[in-house]
Amino acid sequence: MADSNLTGVWAGRYTYPYGWGDEHFTAVLMDIAGGISGTIHETVLQFVAQATDVNAFVDGSREGSLVTFSKTYDGSAGWSHTVSYRGMIKDEGYEISGIWTVDDMTGTFLMVRRKRPDVAETIQTGILQDA
Repeated sequence: MADSNLTGVWAGRYTYPYGWGDEHFTAVLMDIAGGISGTIHETVLQFVAQATDVNAFVDGSREGSLVTFSKTYDGSAGWSHTVSYRGMIKDEGYEISGIWTVDDMTGTFLMVRRKRPDVAETIQTGILQDA
């Protein structure tokens, strides 16, 4: 599990402190030798008059079960700040949970991705069935 590649599409949720609610997001990550990059898309419901789409860039790393990354908003809807994330990889690389921090505010997050059979195993099984 410590060497889990995190490349893929992740569904996530982060919670605000003080019972302010939570937000959902979709992250598309690339994990190249432990370097993490990608994008996040979310529809913000808190602190805005109406549901607002925002996008961000991800830059970070993983070492063993630890994942750290920054999420920097691209300016959409006037959001351009950076949020720091620190989490642990769980469930054989299909879940990451931890905390986020921006300025003096901290909350929790959870990201999951769908489990699927190993692609090489699927191809091999298909070849053997066709033989």
